[in-house]
Amino acid sequence: MARWFSSAEGAAELSRLIDEEARMLETGERMPASGIPSEAIYRRIRAALVRRRRRRIALRVAAVLIPCLLVLGVGIRLDRQVGGIFSAPEYAEIYVPKGERMQMVFQDPVASLNPRMTVEEIICEGVKINKLYPDKTERRNQVYKMLDMVGLTREHATRYPHEFSGGQRQRVGIARALAVNPEFIVCDEPISALDVSIQAQVINMFEDLQEQMGLTYLFIAHDLSAVKHISNRIGVMYLGRMVELADSYELIQRPLHPYTKSLISAIPIADPNKAKESKRIVLEGDVPSPLNPPSGCRFRTRCPYADETCAAKVPEWKEIEKGHFAACHHIDKCN
Repeated sequence: MARWFSSAEGAAELSRLIDEEARMLETGERMPASGIPSEAIYRRIRAALVRRRRRRIALRVAAVLIPCLLVLGVGIRLDRQVGGIFSAPEYAEIYVPKGERMQMVFQDPVASLNPRMTVEEIICEGVKINKLYPDKTERRNQVYKMLDMVGLTREHATRYPHEFSGGQRQRVGIARALAVNPEFIVCDEPISALDVSIQAQVINMFEDLQEQMGLTYLFIAHDLSAVKHISNRIGVMYLGRMVELADSYELIQRPLHPYTKSLISAIPIADPNKAKESKRIVLEGDVPSPLNPPSGCRFRTRCPYADETCAAKVPEWKEIEKGHFAACHHIDKCN
C-alpha cells in the first residue's frame, strides 16, 4: 500500500477506504462523499482493489496447482515467492512463478478474449505488462512471430475475436500465452469446446510448440484419448483427489485403480475387431457432491470392490510399482 502513499498513515487510510468500499459494494450501499478525499485517491483505491483481487486470484490458482505439481513430481523454482516456500520430499522447492514464466490457455476461447481488442492488442497485453519489448516495432514483430507459430497470418493481427472461428480463437489464446516466452503453461481443457477435427490440429500444434520452445504443460482434460497423446505422465483425479499416477503408456496399458479402468474402457477403439473384444466398465450411481464428499475413499459409492474399510479410512497414496502410484485399499483385489 505504501507505494501509493509516502507515509504509513496514508497507507492505513487507503486500506480502510478499500475495506469500506468493498463492504458497501457487497451490501449495495453507496459510498458517502466524505469517505472519498479526492478523485485521485478514488482512482488509487480502484487500482488497489484490482491489485488485491489479482493477488487473491493468483493465490487461489497456486492453492490448486501446487498440490497437483507436488503429486506429479514437478519442481518449479522461479523468481517471485508468494505465501512462503512449499516443499516435498525428493522434489525442488515450489515457488509461484512470475507472469512471464508461467501462462495459461483457457477452456472457452470466446470468453477468454476481450471482444473490444484486436488480436495484436490481445497478444501484446502480456508483453506490455512484463515490459519485455519496449519498442513498438519489436512488439509488433513478436506478434507476427507468434501468429506464424500458431498457424495464423499477419493479416489476422488487425481483426477482432468475433471474426474468427472457435479453433482460430483458441490459436489466438495460445499465441497470447506464448508471447512472453514462458517455461510452463497450464492448459485448462483447451480442446473441449472445439470440434473433433479441430481438436486434432490443436493437439498436434501443442506438440510441435513443445519441441520448438522446450515447454512444460500441465494439460487438464477429461478426454483420456487426448491426454495419452500429448502427455508423458498422467494423473487421474476423482472429486479433487488423485487416485492414480503413472507414465502415459503404463497407465493406459496397466491401470490399477477401478476408476481409471472405467475411464480407459470408455475410449473409442478404431479397430472394429478389437472393439468387439473390449468390455465397457459402466459405473453405477451418481457422482457425489464435491461440497459433501463421502467419508474415507471418495470413490467408494461407485466402486464394485468397496467395503467397510473404504468408508472408515482414506486410502494411502503409495507406489505400487516403480513410478506407478495409486490410492486404493483393494489394489490386489482389483487386479
